[in-house]
Amino acid sequence: MKKYFLTVFIVMLLSLPFTKAQVTIGTLSAPHPSAVLDLQSNDSMGLLLPRVALTDTILPDPLTSPVKGMFVYNTNSSDDGKVVEGIYFNDGRRWWQTNVVSEITLPDQWFYMPSFNLPLSDGTTNTTGLTYDLYQEYVDQFTGASTVDPNVASVSAAGDGSAAALPVAAPYDRTRLIFYVTAYSHDVITVNNITDGVLNYDVKTNVVPDGSFINVIFKVKNN
Repeated sequence: MKKYFLTVFIVMLLSLPFTKAQVTIGTLSAPHPSAVLDLQSNDSMGLLLPRVALTDTILPDPLTSPVKGMFVYNTNSSDDGKVVEGIYFNDGRRWWQTNVVSEITLPDQWFYMPSFNLPLSDGTTNTTGLTYDLYQEYVDQFTGASTVDPNVASVSAAGDGSAAALPVAAPYDRTRLIFYVTAYSHDVITVNNITDGVLNYDVKTNVVPDGSFINVIFKVKNN
């Protein structure tokens, strides 16, 4: 009879929920005091995120109901530039890319496009086939040309607000650069193509949501 009650008592203890909220996976070491889940390894393993094929940053697919804080690794690079391969997280409304690494193999000689304001109008009611010279914008900003938007404040390294030319070498020739749009807010614009550094795009709306962006990378040709 004692054995019977002892066995029942042990089973009841094992069936109770654990009160310890922190867990270590990979070793028997205690988790970091600030981590609810501490992944540890022998320095030869990593965390493998769920691999999915996203098609659009404003659609949940292929997930049914992603929640705020969810991370995935997207394996799809769409031709329209809506998504590229890499890590994405969801803010409860849409997917956001955490990096600009895609299937493009970039050498050491590459750089980001300087910040610029992409016009959503050419002065007419036309919203398709608009163009913007990315190469000329790069030249203007890297040489301190007068075409830099005077409404955008400029602060030099000395903090005096001057708009002098940046201390860089002469800009690359247009033919030496390859232009990539790695990601953009396609609910605002549609990128059609880039020809000789000139971006061709359509405008979907003049109401720009917070967080709208376009990421442009310049890659220097090897010869």
